[in-house]
Amino acid sequence: MTASVSLALALLGLHAPSVHLPWPHSSEVSQVGGWTLKVHLDRFAGERSCTLSRGRIDYQRQALVFRFSSRIDTTAALYRIDKAEPVAVRADEAELARLGFALHNDDLDNPSGGIIRIPAHRLASAGEVQIEAAPGRKPIKFKIGGLDAALDAARKAGCAETDFKPAFGPKG
Repeated sequence: MTASVSLALALLGLHAPSVHLPWPHSSEVSQVGGWTLKVHLDRFAGERSCTLSRGRIDYQRQALVFRFSSRIDTTAALYRIDKAEPVAVRADEAELARLGFALHNDDLDNPSGGIIRIPAHRLASAGEVQIEAAPGRKPIKFKIGGLDAALDAARKAGCAETDFKPAFGPKG
């Protein structure tokens, strides 16, 4: 179709000329050290959001967030980094509160919501974390190797700490 025919049809309201404007959003996904890094740029609003995740783990506010079933009460959970001694998740509560995490959700039956958070500095060069989500439960191993490389890649992609958003919805 010629430009003059397209213009005539558009004037009659029968045809909208094809105008290709770049969408003001862009997203990039990359794999770094077993982690998935997603960088979303909203050019219209001038905002960047980033997610860094691996399976049921994501990075937020300088901590790794491990997700279990929301029915599991993880308030008495223990974790072990590589082969070190176990640490109670309660030992990190003051630091996590300083990082801006709510320590409990609104569910009185299970205030943990099945979530365990561990400050990232504890895990910087670790290869795995074993978590006993509740007393007597079988520990679950999470591979976390490559976290340092993934965080470096995120910084190189322009992700600031405040740009990281939950990979699995608003609860984090």
